[in-house]
Amino acid sequence: MNNDLLQATVNAARLQILDAGARGWLPDDLRHVLSTGPGLDHLLHTAADLITFLPGPVAERWRRQSRRGGRPPRDMSLLRTWIVELRQLTDIPGADTVLRTDEEALAGLDEPQLKAHQRVQALLAKAESTTYEEEAKALLEKAAQLRQRYRLAEILDELTSGEGPTIATARIHLRAPWVPHQAQLLGAVAQPNGCRAILFHRKGLALIVGETADVRHVTATFASVNRQRDWFMRNSPGARAARKFDETSAYRRSFQLSYATEIGRLLRDAATVPQDAHRGAREEAAGKDALPALTHREVAVADAFNRMFPRRSSMNLSSRHPGGHADGRDAAHNSKLGPDQEAGLRGRRALSR
Repeated sequence: MNNDLLQATVNAARLQILDAGARGWLPDDLRHVLSTGPGLDHLLHTAADLITFLPGPVAERWRRQSRRGGRPPRDMSLLRTWIVELRQLTDIPGADTVLRTDEEALAGLDEPQLKAHQRVQALLAKAESTTYEEEAKALLEKAAQLRQRYRLAEILDELTSGEGPTIATARIHLRAPWVPHQAQLLGAVAQPNGCRAILFHRKGLALIVGETADVRHVTATFASVNRQRDWFMRNSPGARAARKFDETSAYRRSFQLSYATEIGRLLRDAATVPQDAHRGAREEAAGKDALPALTHREVAVADAFNRMFPRRSSMNLSSRHPGGHADGRDAAHNSKLGPDQEAGLRGRRALSR
């Protein structure tokens, strides 16, 4: 192999990675959309050492996400493939608003906020781990109501301080297959929680835009229901019959569309704190006071999303399998709608595979 030609190609790939970094791409994003192979981590790490001209948060995330070590790439064909794919990448807007890590976010909470966060997380963990569906539903409803009340407190703080909402973005890496269907489920989770979502790259890079706490909640909730989508899709009552009659693809398309639609409806219902005797007069008054701030938050999110993505199109996904439609609807009702409680799903449900 011509070593000079190889080194020139490595340098060309590194320059394209630097350009992608300037366009808002992070190492984890590039690992997701590029054809993976030996040497990519080496290129990303050496590029991270050079990305000092980017805004502070972006450079810091490059340092966090790059991995030291590994040998330089030596596959010329792979290097050329990376170069072609990197040249096709477009700007990712909002790079300076990328959601902080969990450690950074929790460190920024005061004691009441941290306790509120822990209460919701504890309810959701219990809901995911119980083997009784009715108990899980009751726990999830309580967690959803608490989340909305804490959200109300956040909005009232904005109203009192006169400060607007802090807009954040999050990157979601959707794994093939069924990327468009997963993106639809992401939108179904985002909308009831005050966020917007978009499938940015065909290989499964999706972005969420919203107020910081809302984006974090959507990210965690989607991680859970998306994993449940995959499990139910393979194990629901009609899945075996669909395989037997060679209808698996049609069944799964219909299942996922129905599942996303029903999850969205359930989350919209859960996001509404009941107007009943359990709510005190003070809470009712606070809710009314927060309406202008809530409207302001929704407008701010919509404006930010429209600025970031002024030109976008909608997806049209078909659904023609009645069994898949019914199973998707039923599976949504049996899903745990809280953030990512991985142990519960891989515990009791994995045993029935």
